[in-house]
Amino acid sequence: MLQTDVSKLLDGMHYLIENEQYDALFTQLQFAVTLLLEQQHIEEVIALFDQAIPILLTEHKVSIVRELVELVMPHVQPDDAYLYGKMLFFSGHVYFLIEETDQSIHYYRQSLGYFMKCEPVPFQSIAITLLNLAALTEKTTTYETQLSYARIISVFKSINTTDETAKDIVNKYSFYYETCLRLERFDDAYAILLKLKQLTCPPQSREQLQVQGAEVMYYYKTKQYDIALQLVTHVLTQFPKHQNITIMLLMYNVAIDCSNKLQHVPEAMQLQKERDALQKHLQMQRMELNEKFPLPTNTLPDSTSLQLMSQYVNDALAQGTCYTVIVYDVSLFEEGEQTTMLKQLHTAMQQTFSQPIVYFTAINRHQSVYVVPCGEAHTWARIENVLATLPFAPSYGYCHSSKAAIPTFEQLLHMSYAYIYYAHSQKRKVT
Repeated sequence: MLQTDVSKLLDGMHYLIENEQYDALFTQLQFAVTLLLEQQHIEEVIALFDQAIPILLTEHKVSIVRELVELVMPHVQPDDAYLYGKMLFFSGHVYFLIEETDQSIHYYRQSLGYFMKCEPVPFQSIAITLLNLAALTEKTTTYETQLSYARIISVFKSINTTDETAKDIVNKYSFYYETCLRLERFDDAYAILLKLKQLTCPPQSREQLQVQGAEVMYYYKTKQYDIALQLVTHVLTQFPKHQNITIMLLMYNVAIDCSNKLQHVPEAMQLQKERDALQKHLQMQRMELNEKFPLPTNTLPDSTSLQLMSQYVNDALAQGTCYTVIVYDVSLFEEGEQTTMLKQLHTAMQQTFSQPIVYFTAINRHQSVYVVPCGEAHTWARIENVLATLPFAPSYGYCHSSKAAIPTFEQLLHMSYAYIYYAHSQKRKVT
């Protein structure tokens, strides 16, 4: 393909983005991305995605975004840390928007690992990832921890070599602002709100919605329900309901609660009907996406993907770090019980295993793997302590990196499998 052809191809897709012809855009991307990547036009692909994906996400075209990521990933090498991190980053956004919390956290944490390897470090992307991770984990951390998290986000957002846009400033302060409201630090929150209200945002843009939503939340949290209801009514009538659905659902929650507190019962009932319809729309999107890309039913919370685990462990082994790989297997039990067993086993590992767990994940429906620091003399006893807390007896195998001259994660994993399969063979002989 000639350079002029690449230019025409890109210009045509930019035209489709600007004119909101998303189905045609997806068809073109299916054709173009493979060619662009094969011919090493990486920068063009990144620029195209940076323009198209935020618009598609704003329009809640989550299925298209997920398909685009699947289209690109086979052509991207993990050592291209920025582009690989971007694809994981976009996947995190998809699951964030459809409220699949565990999957969103999983992809965001993977993306952070790749972004931190980039040179220069993409501070904006890292800050947005931290922002969403903080929001996703707020129920499991203290408010003061969240406030510290929010300050870190603001620092990351302020490290920027270009002039800040309204979008940058909103992203910089939004979680800090929300955390101040939760801590009832209303003076600090109001000072941030005044800064946000001075911004000039594009009409009906996400950042304009975020600013107006922030003002709604200030008056709602300070129990000025009449003002909050007036402001939120304006938001619900001025912004498209099927864009930025998660924010709109929050606005509906505020409007319904304010209406009830002010004894506007018929209005609250009508708002509830509208909210239910929007929630149903989101559920349909979730079902459509999960049908195309089924979620792993055995994913353990906060786990690392097997591919990333292999990469991280091999990097560490090459530098002389000593690890032990432990594999558990519950395939000899009823299939319907296996997922629950792996989760019970994981809880037991976290609570009972006396060494720190470096990495872990579920390999499939009946096997999980853990990576721990070397401790050959005591590994067996530590595993037995874990198993003593369980109502079932899984098979297991483990291997230390000291057992191989030039160890790799794959060698340690397969040797652990070998011990499991040997144990299975002995059980068959007994029976």
